[in-house]
Amino acid sequence: MKTPPSSLFFIFSAFAVFPLLSSSAQEALAPAVGTAGGPAPAALSGDAGYKRLRGISYFHIDVTSSTNANDEAELRNELRDIIELELRRQNLAVRALSPTDVAENALPFLRLNLKWERAMGRTDCVLELSVSDKVQILRNKEQIPAVIFEVRRTVGILTEQTAARDVKGRSRDLVREFVRGLKKNG
Repeated sequence: MKTPPSSLFFIFSAFAVFPLLSSSAQEALAPAVGTAGGPAPAALSGDAGYKRLRGISYFHIDVTSSTNANDEAELRNELRDIIELELRRQNLAVRALSPTDVAENALPFLRLNLKWERAMGRTDCVLELSVSDKVQILRNKEQIPAVIFEVRRTVGILTEQTAARDVKGRSRDLVREFVRGLKKNG
């Protein structure tokens, strides 16, 4: 059975218009279209993912970027401040990382990674919030660091002038969502 040309036009139009939508509209459509900003894997997010975080009362935090450019250092510092403020508002302690600390030794570790994606004149920033902690291997009772929670959101950036503001706003929303889920299930 052949697909009518009008149906093909509709499908093509939907994918052509999707990048032009606001980030909130993209998130509403993400499960249907399947973007990188869609829901995280079920094993690491949602209520089951938050239950893995029970008993955690403090975090070591870090913000990383796929580019690690010097001009992003100020943005990363501001994002660290935003995360710390939101965690402290909910009575979660933040422990400082010394320059000699390795992420594997500073657990539980909350990381916000900014993954910049540039294509066809459009820039998106994928925010990846993850928590790493020690996990015990049943076979040999050894504890190793592993990601126990992860959630992703995409920020569609329209101009370079608004990029920092958009990323900071969506990061704040993501951390607030994380803390609400942590308190609800903790």
